[in-house]
Amino acid sequence: MDLDSPISDLPKVGPILTGKFEKIGVSTLEDLFYHVPSRYMDYSQITTINRVRAGEVVTIHANIVSLKNIYSRRGLKMQIGSVEDATGKLSVIWFNQPFLIKTLYPGRMVSLSGKVGFFSRRLCLSSPDYELIDADEGRTLHTGRLVPVYPETSGLSSKWIRRVVLLAFESGAPLTGDFLAKDVLARLNLIDFASAIRKVHFPEDLNEAEKGRERLAFDELLKLQLKSQLRKFAWKKNKSAFKLTVEKPSMKQFTDNLPFELTASQKKAVDEIVADMTGGVPMNRLLEISDHFHGPHPNTCLPTL
Repeated sequence: MDLDSPISDLPKVGPILTGKFEKIGVSTLEDLFYHVPSRYMDYSQITTINRVRAGEVVTIHANIVSLKNIYSRRGLKMQIGSVEDATGKLSVIWFNQPFLIKTLYPGRMVSLSGKVGFFSRRLCLSSPDYELIDADEGRTLHTGRLVPVYPETSGLSSKWIRRVVLLAFESGAPLTGDFLAKDVLARLNLIDFASAIRKVHFPEDLNEAEKGRERLAFDELLKLQLKSQLRKFAWKKNKSAFKLTVEKPSMKQFTDNLPFELTASQKKAVDEIVADMTGGVPMNRLLEISDHFHGPHPNTCLPTL
């Protein structure tokens, strides 16, 4: 696989998921890598249950003890239960997610990230993010780290995007090559492409994430500039049907009769426009008129030729 490979080449990415990614402008692996997070949730504080405190945002690794659906008199569906680790037990609660009891059943090892609060006067994790973990591996994607939150669309959550980004990162796509030379990277204080991808999507801290975003933002701006130059070169290849003749004495007479003296920048703009009009290619120019005139008529503008 390479950066131009469609994301549909990734395992578990079928036509429906591919269509959802296309809605956010992601069709290839390169598009996916450049789909940078809009923000991050800091779930990097991993602790044990006996050390959690109200108001903290923490991550705990624990076993599900119990979880059941409770229906209030007002029809509110709550999933209430408890988890435990070697240091103690902690209450957990979700709202309107009755399917959770089929996934988070007793005995399952989970990673839970969220803010510690109170429920029925007891410490509790309320609506924490969760994921199942392997007791031996312990690696997490959606919890226990600086978790990226991506621009989303209907039916495509950040959780799905994280999974697909991980698949792409592990797909073997060549990230070692870089179109910027090392001396250019050093001069601009930028990191290499492969490091930027890792730091943006799997950062250790916010400083790493920012360095990755800087590099990918530079790439985007450079590509826009190169596309602009290519369009400019293509434009210059189109020869004009005829050249205009501009009589310089008439031009001088016109400018001399203006009720103010042209600035050096205005004189330069006039010369460049005349050169374009008498040249062999069509003129493609934007003339900006400043509000700061040095003369008796500040609202008088030099007419575009």
